[in-house]
Amino acid sequence: MGEMATRKSDGERIKIGTCESMYYLRFDQRGEVTYGWPALSNDVEKLDPFMYRFPDPKEDGTLPGEYESAWGGIKLSIKGFWSQFPEGAVDHGSIQVSAHDGYMFNLPCPEGSPGSYVEKHDGHTPHRFRNGGTTTVVVTAQRWYAGRLVLVVQCAACRDSVRLVELEQVQPILDALQSKGDYHRQQAEYVYLGGPNTSDEIRAQLKANELRDAAYWDEVANRITAGYSA
Repeated sequence: MGEMATRKSDGERIKIGTCESMYYLRFDQRGEVTYGWPALSNDVEKLDPFMYRFPDPKEDGTLPGEYESAWGGIKLSIKGFWSQFPEGAVDHGSIQVSAHDGYMFNLPCPEGSPGSYVEKHDGHTPHRFRNGGTTTVVVTAQRWYAGRLVLVVQCAACRDSVRLVELEQVQPILDALQSKGDYHRQQAEYVYLGGPNTSDEIRAQLKANELRDAAYWDEVANRITAGYSA
């Protein structure tokens, strides 16, 4: 069911989500639309079931209802991220794969049920491997839970979501964001940035670009942690 609201700035009728998932509305944009459901309530006790779009800095300035896709998402490659949860503790879904002549298979999510697969093909047990992609977790949303705005992430394999109720569960994500920021800061200081024959003017611009990217990852981390001190 699509959730429709009226944007206060121009009176436009817009879609802000589906059921409890506010795909096209950030938590801090609740006051920018008129909508009758408790998702916009100032009574925090009524906000618990709802998820709101994560405030990706790249989307700053976007009006409610104008986001290009549902949830968006910040893709991260964090080896072993899902292993911090005991098998079965997170409700992963299944993945669908296909073979020749129309064969289709539903298999356990490889991130949620690693014991269902082997790392080395033995001809009997399903073999888990990847051909290209590296994303393991996608930052998608925030949810008001137990008095805080906690992070909601999506498994890159099965696309099921989980809320991270404790900051300790988020730490691998914060570490990954720190690494990304540090990488761009290091690139900014590289003496031959752009190549040994690059002009000072171009090198200055390249440095500014690297520092801008570093600031982006820093801000993503800041917005995540801010929710846990709400």
